[in-house]
Amino acid sequence: MRRVARPRSLVCALFILFAAAAPAQELAAWFDGAPEAAPYAAARERVLKAAAAAPDLPEGLLVERLVEGARKRVPPDRLAAALEAEIARLADLSPLFDRAKTDPEAFRELLAEGGLLLRAGASRAEIASALAVASPGEEGSRRALAAVSLLVALRARFDLGAAEGSRLAAALVRGAVPRDKFQNLLSVFARWKAQGLSVARVSAVVAEALEAGASLERVERELQRRTGKP
Repeated sequence: MRRVARPRSLVCALFILFAAAAPAQELAAWFDGAPEAAPYAAARERVLKAAAAAPDLPEGLLVERLVEGARKRVPPDRLAAALEAEIARLADLSPLFDRAKTDPEAFRELLAEGGLLLRAGASRAEIASALAVASPGEEGSRRALAAVSLLVALRARFDLGAAEGSRLAAALVRGAVPRDKFQNLLSVFARWKAQGLSVARVSAVVAEALEAGASLERVERELQRRTGKP
């Protein structure tokens, strides 16, 4: 007897519906089996419901947040609310990364770092802007997040405007300075501000030099040339 072929769209729709309804397995396993999870039974349904609404997120990352909260003995209601907020943040951030050119473990690390930056005061728009000018793949994404991390650190010490910060981040992402050296610019800003330059002026000169492919040493020389100060 001839088998009746199901429409491909129906099969796909049923698969997506089933996947969305399936419980978050790693999270459920933690609630059901981890010794430290016993006091958090009341938070189980809230956390699983929030995770089910964002099925693309790496569950291991969310389990780490649960373990961290349990270790700190955060009350169940507060832990559930924190996880709901974290899931919402990460779900909003996740589409910004080029998952097709990033392996799963690297994606998990990038998403975790992005989440930390959001909690530290960075905005999604800043992260999106930096990623938009980055080269595709893991290294470009890491440069973008390192640039945003510098912006957060600069704003904690100086009155850096949004426009200046956006230009500086883009120049870093596209430039030649290794990403592990980005934070060295904190001392550059501090040194030249102490010499009387405004933060906006320092940022503009640094960004222009970086846009021209300058190293940090050349950035310093350019500041000296522009100001006539040693």
